[in-house]
Amino acid sequence: MVRGWDVGTGIGCLSAGIIHLGLGALGLIIHAWTVIIAFGTKGFIAAVITLALPVVAELFWGYQIWSTSGIFLNLYTISLLAYAGLWILMWVLMIVFGALLDT
Repeated sequence: MVRGWDVGTGIGCLSAGIIHLGLGALGLIIHAWTVIIAFGTKGFIAAVITLALPVVAELFWGYQIWSTSGIFLNLYTISLLAYAGLWILMWVLMIVFGALLDT
């Protein structure tokens, strides 16, 4: 017999798992996009440095695009904000459903 408790826990784990897979795929896509931006803007050396420093590079190039264009909510920064929001959602789900497992 399946209890409601088990279903809730399963949904929490499934949600966090799906979000985690999505974060991996989106992280690769955003980082590749960032390397392309670096290569197109500053050349090969900047692209290599960007490739080696994922999180720092996204923050740096997000700021560069924002300061150059003067528009904060452009496609790139919106993508970074959505990606950060998914990370927060995943951690919230893990904390909430982890607390349910502990009780």
